[in-house]
Amino acid sequence: MSSYAHLAPATVILGGAGTLALTASGEFSTPGAEAASILGGFAVLGFLALLWWVNVRAARYKAWASGRYPAPTPREGGFLIGAAAGLALAFGLQVLAYAVAKAGIGSEGLQFLAMAWVFVGFIGYLVLPLIVGYVWRVHRATTTQP
Repeated sequence: MSSYAHLAPATVILGGAGTLALTASGEFSTPGAEAASILGGFAVLGFLALLWWVNVRAARYKAWASGRYPAPTPREGGFLIGAAAGLALAFGLQVLAYAVAKAGIGSEGLQFLAMAWVFVGFIGYLVLPLIVGYVWRVHRATTTQP
């Protein structure tokens, strides 16, 4: 179900928080805090983009289904394909973090590698497949094409 009334406050709150995290990232003097602020800002803005995408997709499906044509039956499945894509994305992020850390100089590169390894290792391999699998399932269920 689409609801643009719920997206207005979410856009103000999440958009402001993501923008603040991105613009304040240069103010940190701790070596890992700047990267964490940038990643956090992009994560919040990415979640906001996901909310908008799901809402627009649901509104388009509802408009198509309420026309003179009968509502299409939602396609089942798709979660496992999305979860596999999420695992591949997590692995790619971990390889990218390793390559960036190896290009770094001294202890900053090792610190970035440790932070990325913990983030992608624990969170990425558990949470990212669930999120991508859910998004893939929603995308498949709201497809208006047979």
